[in-house]
Amino acid sequence: MRSNEFQYLDDDDARIGTPDYRGHAYFWAHEYRHYLRDLGGCPRGVTEGRYGFLLRQLRTKVHRDLLRLGLPLVGESNDHHTVIRYHRLHALARLDIDKARADSPQRKESE
Repeated sequence: MRSNEFQYLDDDDARIGTPDYRGHAYFWAHEYRHYLRDLGGCPRGVTEGRYGFLLRQLRTKVHRDLLRLGLPLVGESNDHHTVIRYHRLHALARLDIDKARADSPQRKESE
């Protein structure tokens, strides 16, 4: 049992394998740890909150699709790899869009 500050992790552990999973707890096979643990660091111009949101969204989408396809959450296969890579590429593209918006000249002029 964790301290109250980290209770959300225990709560999310109990949701693994259900549609209520929120993207905090680890559920994936060791093989995919580098794809789902982080997105390569928070780029300049993107807030930590936005980065965390995109990371949790990546995890929940992968979790949801693995359940929909009937694949074991801790399994390893080409299907697992395809689902994970697809959602990771979309999350990275959204990070790039956010970074480009933060670096845009229009935004700098308004500040």
